[in-house]
Amino acid sequence: MEKRKIVFADDLMAFRRLGETFFCREEFELLQAAGGEQALALVGTERPALVFLDTRLAQVDGLECCRQLKKDPQLAAIPVVLITHSETPADLAACLQAGADDTLPWPIDGPRMAGIARRFLQIHARVAPRVEAKLRVHYGVKDRDLL
Repeated sequence: MEKRKIVFADDLMAFRRLGETFFCREEFELLQAAGGEQALALVGTERPALVFLDTRLAQVDGLECCRQLKKDPQLAAIPVVLITHSETPADLAACLQAGADDTLPWPIDGPRMAGIARRFLQIHARVAPRVEAKLRVHYGVKDRDLL
């Protein structure tokens, strides 16, 4: 099975490493970009299933990257999530006007980011079925070897 590609773009290596921790599952291939131009190039060549863009990227900011991706008919269907440093109504409106499919506030909340990825990639949190287990619990020790 081919791994689903996710582009994660942030200027700072530390935050790209943080992104790695959120997407360490086997079915993902995380492609990292250090700036807006690199993110646009990666999306154009790799055709990822999902893109996360920091709004404060160098060269080309996340809002402009999103606009350019959504203008390209071959890339417009790829979901773009903008990582915002402010959740003011004006900033959120700017993200929507740029064509963002969703926003994620900074600082990044790992479970929320994973939830957004699962929603857009249509991945269920639990892959394996639940297994019924019974556990016998004893309180205190009565002449029994516990190990």
